[in-house]
Order: sequence, then C-alpha cells, then structure tokens
Amino acid sequence: MKKQNICNVILLVLLAAVVAFFSLSYIFVPENSFSEDENRVLQTAPRFTFEKLLDGTYTRQLHDYFSDQINLRTKMVELKAFFELMLGKNENNGILLGKDGYLIETYPYTEKNYSYLNNNIKKIDKLAQIFEENGISAIRSVIPRKLDILSDKFPPYYSAERNANAWEYVDDSYIDLKSALTSAQKQNGAFYKTDHHWTAEGAYAAYRVLGAELGYSPLPLSDFALYTLSDAFLGTTYSTSGFFFADAEEIKSPSIDPERYTTTIVDIDYTFIGVIDESYLSKKDKYSAFLSGNNGHVIIKDTQNTDKETLIIIKDSYSHSLAPFLLEHYNIELIDPRYYIGSIEEYVLESEAKNVLFLIGLDTLASANLSIR
Repeated sequence: MKKQNICNVILLVLLAAVVAFFSLSYIFVPENSFSEDENRVLQTAPRFTFEKLLDGTYTRQLHDYFSDQINLRTKMVELKAFFELMLGKNENNGILLGKDGYLIETYPYTEKNYSYLNNNIKKIDKLAQIFEENGISAIRSVIPRKLDILSDKFPPYYSAERNANAWEYVDDSYIDLKSALTSAQKQNGAFYKTDHHWTAEGAYAAYRVLGAELGYSPLPLSDFALYTLSDAFLGTTYSTSGFFFADAEEIKSPSIDPERYTTTIVDIDYTFIGVIDESYLSKKDKYSAFLSGNNGHVIIKDTQNTDKETLIIIKDSYSHSLAPFLLEHYNIELIDPRYYIGSIEEYVLESEAKNVLFLIGLDTLASANLSIR
C-alpha cells in the first residue's frame, strides 16, 4: 500500500473515532440539566411533537441540546478561545478580553432584544403608574452593563458606542446609575473582572444614589466594614469566555449581624439566619451565596426592629448584593419577574408596603419577555 494511502486511512480512522466518541457520548454519558460553570439551565433531550416540529421549536431545542450536552464542552470553549487569541482577536463567545484582566460581555443586541427591552420598559412604566395611583411610591432604575461603564478597559479598536442606542428606551424618569458606577469603578472597581455583577463597592454606589429617591440617609461605607466571603471567585463571564487563565478575585459583603435577620425563600418555604447562604461558597457559583441565589420571592426581616417599613424590590440578581446595605433602613421583599409565578400587581396592592423599587439590569430587560404584571 502506498504511503499516501496509509496516511489517508489513518486520517479516516481518526476522524471516524472522533465522530464515534462524541456520538456515543450522547447515549452513554448522563445528561446535565444545569451547568455550574456557566450558571445556567442546559437544554436536555427535547420531547418530539408535530406541533413543535412545524413551528421550528423542536429543531431549535435539538440544536441547543447537541450544543449543551456535548462531551468536553468546557475544554472546547477553552480551545476555541486559545485559537481566537492566536488569530489576534480579543473576543470569544461574545466576551471581550479587556485591559487589567476585565472580561466584558459584548453580545450585540438583535431586533428581538430591542423588542423585549421596549416591551419590558412599557410594562414597568404601566405597573409603576398603577402603584402610584394607589398611593405606593414606585421608583425605577435600570442597571448599566459593564459595557456601559468600562470603556477605558476596551482595546483601541473597540467602539464604546456598540449597543449604546439601547438606552434610548430608558427615559429621564428612571434613576441614572451610570455616573455613580463610573466614579466607583475608578476608585475601587464597581464590577467584578470575571462576572457581570457589580462588586460590593458598586452596590454601595447604587445604595447612595437610591437614598435620595427613597428618602433615607446613606451611611458611609466604613460603617458596613466589607469582609471577604471568598478569594477564589470566578464568575459566569469567566466560564463563558474560555479565557481560563484569568485570575480568581475576592467577593465581599457588608458586615451585618447575621443573628438579626432572617431570609425566607418563599418559593420553597425555606428560612435561614442572616443573608449569606454559606453552602454556595464551596461551589463554583459563589455569587449565589447572597440570598441563596435566584428565586421568585424572597423576604428578609429584621428580628430586632419590627417597626421598619417594607421595601419591595422588583429585581434581578444584582439586588442580591445590594440588599445588605438597604437592610439598614427597610425590611425587604424581593420579587424576580423571571421566576415569580403570581401577579406582582396583586401582591403589591394587597401588601402593606408603601415603597416599590424597580431595579433590573439592561441585559435582563433585553433578554426575555418578563412577567411584569
């Protein structure tokens, strides 16, 4: 047999082995319903129906299934990121490798994203108006993205104007947090390098701005005595990027008396002391130590001061690390429209709360049709 033919046969066998390995992995390797690395639900094997086939849902779910359940997925993301860097690109999977180790989400908004954003803002405005008409103060704010704050961390070729027109949907009646977060970023860093959330310093900057609208006098940062929950934090932006050479960082929380507060996850009727669920500190998703992660309805009560007013926050996960600051002034209820099943309007109107804060990230508003009703 000629040498060239032998090489062709070897190459064909290797290719067949690779295809067989990944194909058989879908059969013999158990499905994962959740990715701890990416902190998201994974697509499992979709159920076939003719209706789903005709409207395209089945094929989309099948595509996501093969993508999410492929064996060695994390290693493949890492390998792709390596080749992107070798090609002179500073971006992989929609994550920009910025200066000083900052990983910045740069996902371009589609027409669908703008539609979600427009509809969600309208729903917030309508619900806020209903609350105001019923004597309930309704404060609204949209949390900026790292993309909006960290322009000094971009490579020279990258435009800070990408997706900037998304803010045209947010009018002047919303509290502007961009200036405060930009200032905090220059001083101590307002966002984590490896995650999309704001740091304790970033949350404190928002706490100060919100005080003027909610009517409380913000305490100085020194009164909260930030302490380190973990120095091995690597967030979801890190996992998505494939830039696995990034350094771990600290995740901090304000020091509050843990015996003074109780946190109740209403969804599962689970109550724990304090606001930090320490079980998450030994996991990849360390940010979920704040209030035990994402849940539809959470209630935090001060067991010593029963006269505190209640503040209801319509929120996403940014508010989890903000809550310890606000507890100095309120008992807090947090409702996440991504997971809450009931009617937010009915719940708030039937409650005794006189203050409602809408505080949701721009990316969250642009990512889904939220149940804000």
